[in-house]
Amino acid sequence: MLEGGRELLRRTARIAIDTGPERQGGRTSDACETLLRDAGFAVRTREHGRIVTYGTRDPGRLPD
Repeated sequence: MLEGGRELLRRTARIAIDTGPERQGGRTSDACETLLRDAGFAVRTREHGRIVTYGTRDPGRLPD
């Protein structure tokens, strides 16, 4: 989904994505982190029950 939305990402300031296991059982956080960094985002993935990858154009606004 993100690969097809690259143009939309250029206009996005912040994003949070559930990057936990998908249908094949594998996490998607590494691939999403790479895509977001390539789009100019500061990125952080957190695991608190769920795996969520956050991206922002303002690194001071990433969650702890």
